Amino acid sequence: MNKILFFYLALSLSLTTAGHSTEKPPTPKWTLKTPFEQKVFIENLGQYEIKEKSVKPKDIIYGTRQDGIHYFFTKDGLWVMNYRAVKRTEKEIEKEKEKYHIKEVEVPGKEEKEWMWKFVPEFHRMEFVGANPNAELITENEVSQVYNFAVDKKPLAAHAYKKLIYKNLYPGVDMELFFPEDKTGFKYNLILQPGVNPNIIKIKYPESQGMSFSPEGNLIIASPFGDFTDHAPVASEAANGKAIDCNFTLNKEIVQFNVQNYDVSKGLIIDPYTSTPVFTGGNNAFDVDWDNGGNCYVYGGTAPFQVLKFNPAGGLIWSYTTAFSSAWYYGDFAVDHNAGACYITDGFNSGGAQAIKINTAGAQVAIYNGNPLFQEMWRISFSKCTNQAVIAGGGTSSPSYTGCYLDTTLVNMSPVNVINSPSGLHDMWGLCLDAF
Repeated sequence: MNKILFFYLALSLSLTTAGHSTEKPPTPKWTLKTPFEQKVFIENLGQYEIKEKSVKPKDIIYGTRQDGIHYFFTKDGLWVMNYRAVKRTEKEIEKEKEKYHIKEVEVPGKEEKEWMWKFVPEFHRMEFVGANPNAELITENEVSQVYNFAVDKKPLAAHAYKKLIYKNLYPGVDMELFFPEDKTGFKYNLILQPGVNPNIIKIKYPESQGMSFSPEGNLIIASPFGDFTDHAPVASEAANGKAIDCNFTLNKEIVQFNVQNYDVSKGLIIDPYTSTPVFTGGNNAFDVDWDNGGNCYVYGGTAPFQVLKFNPAGGLIWSYTTAFSSAWYYGDFAVDHNAGACYITDGFNSGGAQAIKINTAGAQVAIYNGNPLFQEMWRISFSKCTNQAVIAGGGTSSPSYTGCYLDTTLVNMSPVNVINSPSGLHDMWGLCLDAF
């Protein structure tokens, strides 16, 4: 949104003083370059679904996010999803404004960019044709951290693992999946028992926009959001590790493995690797805060944005994935340094920006559903004087609130038009509280 460039050093709301604060942030003793890249398979407790493809939560067994894209693992393969920003038509913009009773922009030359864009999902699909519908998905190497979500305001705490195994994907064929630590994309190993013909394995990419081979024998699968490269497979006999000639074949959009000089009595391991498109911003940390126990909190990533909590040694304790009804506009977060609770704001929501509270364990415990006269919450800080969250923002309505107090229960909001503007589009985008 176009904003008046005001930076309020102290929000002009009445604050009572509770004395001078002497607390200081802990001295940092560790660094982390990729905080939102965890390379794990997260169990689906209902937080994952693909409505656009009618893939229900019960169909998705595990999910994760890597390199700015979303993965969903089903019994017969996987989905990869990316969101693309698309400019709305004038008719679509007007329809959105009518839906929320928003007046026309009253400031000459101002454009409301929050109304201009919608986010459209695009898909890549890897399907194992004829796979065993009763294949068992099992996991190995559980990680210690918990992954927190909320569905219909119900908190969910999911476990995560480093390896996923499809047991009997085909008769006598298991598949192992993991995310390599030293590169992007994912690795899958096909393990064939003695006597199994590799021709039983058939892979299809139904969402692809074309497939081709590179001179090195890599399979290039074009997707709406970039190329996936299935690198030329490496094969070896399971019994003795002897290298076996192996390459991809393509027959009427079905990919198979051509294996030469293979003694089927020995068993076989086929070892491909898939590199994926990489989107910048997946590991961007937009805000950092701390608590009095020396724990570090980081907010960022890609939508829906995440809060991560690290212990004083830099170990990840938990993550929380935001559950705003409008997930695309980054707001802000703040930590109650004493209690360790986090308060997170919705950047923009045409029906009223929301706020979420999560407790010290990362579980969502409250949500403020928004006020239509306060559609944007760009900054938040926690006041130790009043034990309340103080929020700065604005909106498109006339008039719009530009600041508020929000109590720790997220029930009582005290909004104020701090800058006393008679119309919308005049936001407070900066905020700092005096500690005295």
